[in-house]
Amino acid sequence: MNIIRKIVLFLLANGLGFMAAPIAYNAALLSGNLSSEVLETNAVTLQTNFFTATAITWIFCALFSLGFFLVKSKLRLIFLLFPALLPLLYGLSILAGLS
Repeated sequence: MNIIRKIVLFLLANGLGFMAAPIAYNAALLSGNLSSEVLETNAVTLQTNFFTATAITWIFCALFSLGFFLVKSKLRLIFLLFPALLPLLYGLSILAGLS
C-alpha cells in the first residue's frame, strides 16, 4: 500500500508540473497582467520561451523527481516538489518579463 501512495504522489506532482505553463498563462490572463496587445506583440516569445522552455524545464525536473523513490530521508519530499514548483516559477517569471 505504501508504494501505491508514493506512485500517486509522484504522478500528482508531475501532473501539476506538466500543467504549469497553462496554469501560469491562465493566472496571468485572469489577474489582468497580460493584455491582448502584449500577447500579439510577443507571440513568438510566448511560444519559444514560455511554452517550449517550460515543458523542457518540466522534463528535466520530472527526471530529477525520480530521486523521490531512491532517497529514504525527508529530503525526498524536495525531489517531489521540483517538478511541481520549478516549471511554474519559471513560467511566471517569463510572463512577468512580458508585461
